[in-house]
Amino acid sequence: NILLEATPKDVDIDEMADFIKRRVPGVKVVHDVHVWVITSHMYAMTAHVIVDDIPVSKSREILEEINRLVDEKFNISHTNIQFEIR
Repeated sequence: NILLEATPKDVDIDEMADFIKRRVPGVKVVHDVHVWVITSHMYAMTAHVIVDDIPVSKSREILEEINRLVDEKFNISHTNIQFEIR
């Protein structure tokens, strides 16, 4: 799976997107999510996150909360999040 950059078997992308949406205030939609293995038990993720039109300082709080949650629950230690405004 490492060479193929496949989604780890223990990560359900739909569940993770829903989890982020439910747990992080201000997140409306999580889409275009990709998760892959960097090394054994080290995962990376990219995602587009739709939020309301908010100040940049608020987006930083949302980003930090997303990073904390996906690291704790899904063992994803590297993220690249693209915010989109609804």
